[in-house]
Amino acid sequence: MIRLSLLPVLLLCSACATPLAPPATPVTNVLTLNRVVRFEHRVVNAGEKPGTVEMFLAIPRDNERQKIRFFRPDPTFIEELTDDYGNRILHYLDHNVPAGDVVAHGWIAEVEISSFVSPPLGGPEVGGLAPDCRKVFLQDGENYQITSEAVGGLARTLAADSPHDGETVRRIYDHMIKNVRYVRDDVWDPAPVVLERRSGSCSEYNYAFLALCRAAGIPARYTGGIILSSRAITKYDATLTEDAVFHRWSEAFLPGRGWTPVDCSRGSSEVRRFGNPDNYFGRLPAGALQCMRGDGLGNAPLGWDYISNQKLPYVEEKDWSAKVGFWISGVEPGKLAARCEAIGKALFDGQDRGHFAELCKTPLDREILFFFRHRLKKQALPALIEALRDAGHPEAVYWSLLSAHRGMEVPEKLAYPALCGPYLKEQIEKYYAPKGEGRDLFTFEYWWRKARPKTRWSEKKKAFELVDRKINIY
Repeated sequence: MIRLSLLPVLLLCSACATPLAPPATPVTNVLTLNRVVRFEHRVVNAGEKPGTVEMFLAIPRDNERQKIRFFRPDPTFIEELTDDYGNRILHYLDHNVPAGDVVAHGWIAEVEISSFVSPPLGGPEVGGLAPDCRKVFLQDGENYQITSEAVGGLARTLAADSPHDGETVRRIYDHMIKNVRYVRDDVWDPAPVVLERRSGSCSEYNYAFLALCRAAGIPARYTGGIILSSRAITKYDATLTEDAVFHRWSEAFLPGRGWTPVDCSRGSSEVRRFGNPDNYFGRLPAGALQCMRGDGLGNAPLGWDYISNQKLPYVEEKDWSAKVGFWISGVEPGKLAARCEAIGKALFDGQDRGHFAELCKTPLDREILFFFRHRLKKQALPALIEALRDAGHPEAVYWSLLSAHRGMEVPEKLAYPALCGPYLKEQIEKYYAPKGEGRDLFTFEYWWRKARPKTRWSEKKKAFELVDRKINIY
C-alpha cells in the first residue's frame, strides 16, 4: 500500500499547469482565510448483491493563491495517481461491499486561501504556453464539440474584430452571462445543447465557455473545488459550515496575464455579489479551495468530475453518492497535525463513552473523529451515538440509523428513531425508503448531506429537529 506523507502537499506541476500571473500592481484588498477542511465521499452499493466500490479523490495542492499547510488522507487508498494535467488523485478499492451498505473515504487538511484579482485587460501580449501545452488546452471533446455551428459559428462572431485575446474572452463571458440562465438538474449536457437551450448548471456553463474559447483559438480549462459560504453555516454549530454543492469555474490563458479565472455561472446568477458581473471576471474570492485543474479528456481518473468520483458494482443512471466538505473556523494554525496524532492514538487506546465524550467537545476534535471512522469498532458505536447526542450533533441520528440498518444492537433510548423529532422522522422515512424486504440507504445518504446542517438538538423536546422544510436534495 502506498501512503502519503503527513507533510503539506506540494506538487511540481508540468508546464501545462502554468500558474496565474500575479497582478501588475500590488493588490491591497486581498483577503486571506485560514481553515481546517474535511472532505468525505460516501457511496452506497445499491445493487442486489455484494460488489466492489472504486473511488477516486482529488488532492488539493499548493498554487498561487492557496497553501496546503497539512494534509492527511484516509490511509486505506491503494495508490496515488497523477493525471495528464498534473492533478494528484487517491485511488480506493473496497471489495465485497454488502448490498445496501455504505463505504466512505476522505481527507482532512489545514489550508490558507487568498482572494485573487487579475490585472486589467489590454496589457502587453507577451509570454505564452509551450506548443504542446497549448495543444492540450485547445483540444476538442464530447462536452465541447467546437466544430459544431452552435459553438464554432458563435465563437467566430464573438471574436470578429477583437483587438486581443483578452477582449475575446470578455465578449464570450458577457455573452454567457447575458444569454444563459442558471438551472441545476444534475445532468451535464455538452456545449451545443447548453448554448441552444440557453440554460445550464455551473458545469454546463464551463463546457460552453471552454468550447467557445477553444473554438476561438484561446487555451482554456476548468477548475473546481470546495466553497466556503457563510450561507452554509450549520444549525448545530456556528463555527462549522457544510458544502454539499461544490463549484466549478473556468480559466482562460491570456498572454501577459497567464491563467485568468472566469466564473460565468456566478456572473449570471441573480444573487451575484453586489450585482456586479466584474466580480467574476479575472477574480476569485477567498474560500474557494481548488481541488483540480484540466478537464475529462485523456488520462482522467476523475472523468469529468473535479473533486471525487466512483465506479459502482451496478449500472445506475443517476449518481446519488454523498460528497460533503466541512469547514472549521477558529482553529489555531498548526494545531490540526498534533490533534490528528493525539486522536488517532486515543482511538487505539480505547473507544468507550468517556473517550468519545471527550472527543466530541470541540468541532475540530469531532471532525477528526469522523475522519477516523475506519478505525471505529462495531461494539463502540452505542457509546459514540450517546456522546454525539449529548454534544447535540446530528450524526448521532445517522449512526443510530446505520446501526439499525446493519442489524446491530443499540440501547432503546439511542435506537432509531428514538432520537428524532416527528418531522425529522417523517422525512427520514420518506428518503430511507423500503427496498424489497429491507431499507435503502441510497437516496437517504444523498438527502442527509443536505438535511444534516439543517438539523439541531432540542433540549426541550429531547430530540433532534429538522428546522428547514424546504430542502432541495439537488
